[in-house]
Amino acid sequence: MKNPNRQAAIRRSEAHGGNDTDTIVVYNSSNGSSMQYAELIAKALDADIIPYSKKTLGYVTLYRNIVFGGWIRAREITRLNMLKQNAGQFGLAGKNIFIFGVGLGPDTEEYKRLICKRNGIERDTFYYLEGRYNPDKIKRVDAASLAAMKNTIYGEMSEEDAQVLRERIENGYDGVDPLKIIPLVEAVMKAKEIR
Repeated sequence: MKNPNRQAAIRRSEAHGGNDTDTIVVYNSSNGSSMQYAELIAKALDADIIPYSKKTLGYVTLYRNIVFGGWIRAREITRLNMLKQNAGQFGLAGKNIFIFGVGLGPDTEEYKRLICKRNGIERDTFYYLEGRYNPDKIKRVDAASLAAMKNTIYGEMSEEDAQVLRERIENGYDGVDPLKIIPLVEAVMKAKEIR
């Protein structure tokens, strides 16, 4: 079967002067923090970037390095399951997969381990980035989701981490820091060197 995406890959290669990128950043964003981080990561890596969509997720088959990011809701990285469920179809075996999650929880090892456990991912492929949240500008659907899960998200967390998260949800928070992408960018660059 002819791959309809091959022409897109050829056009992309020509646009880069024949140096086709081997890295794509796919992101799912609700309030803009995940998109902001994804854009910074793509720029630092000179990578292609697309917002998450069921229609375009298959583009990951064309790349060697895949950076996937989404916002964290109740310790779940949104839309990551779609990528994982289609790993075989997308030919992800042998590819380098890097995952970032953007959330309001504190940047502690304990919290990151909880996110990895909840999402079934290895700690060494996951990068946590603190996001932004303004309770006055939240979308209606997100507000309903947050209200429904408020009492359930703290269960496995330490009291200190749970208190930090509660305060950020109630008062708002802006933890977006462009420097936080450095470990992820360095990991992808290292993978690009190993061919």
